[in-house]
Amino acid sequence: MDKYLKYSQMAKALGVSNASISMAIKNGKLEPEKDEKLIDIENPVNKIWIHNQEINKGVKFDINKIFDKKVVKAEKPDKKGKDKGKRQPRELTEWEIQEQVLKNNQRQIENERKLADLKKVKLESAKLDLQIKKIQGDVIPFDAVKTVFLYTVEQFRSTYLQEVEAVATIFMERLGGDHKHFVELQKMLAEKINEIQESTKENLMQGIKGIVAEYKEVRNRGELK
Repeated sequence: MDKYLKYSQMAKALGVSNASISMAIKNGKLEPEKDEKLIDIENPVNKIWIHNQEINKGVKFDINKIFDKKVVKAEKPDKKGKDKGKRQPRELTEWEIQEQVLKNNQRQIENERKLADLKKVKLESAKLDLQIKKIQGDVIPFDAVKTVFLYTVEQFRSTYLQEVEAVATIFMERLGGDHKHFVELQKMLAEKINEIQESTKENLMQGIKGIVAEYKEVRNRGELK
């Protein structure tokens, strides 16, 4: 016995209309073969549906009906467009509902797993790309740049104050100022250099953050291409 039946053959074997077969396929109660209008009657899902038809509708699945010429075809719609003797859709059993929910959950889990795998691949690719750029010197760590800049500013301040102190001493000796004037001059110059130092630090940090933001924007545009 051929286990693959056409839709019309399945309808004849059960003694139901072709529309019943099409509706069952549409609702996911029958699983046809991919890319073919055939139904595998050995498929467990299809077996369950056939069994339920025999119980709920009092029909009997008999493949010999396919070759019986006396089988009456399903009635066509009357002039009003209504099927004569059309059965009302029955409510799904609790088992069928649970089966459908299980299938939907399995599909959702599979989709989520694929999305998670895709995200993981993208992250690993981005990490590898960053490592290559670091090795090639195209990317410098943010913290390293920040440390170098701040150290340079601090060294500039320290060196500048030492030179200011030397110059102030020379001017005090030439102008005849006392120690009090020397201290006041040093204090005034130190305050000015401190203000310049803080302003320089702030400008450097803003510049670094601007470069980082621009890099992210360019990278994102590149990824979308």
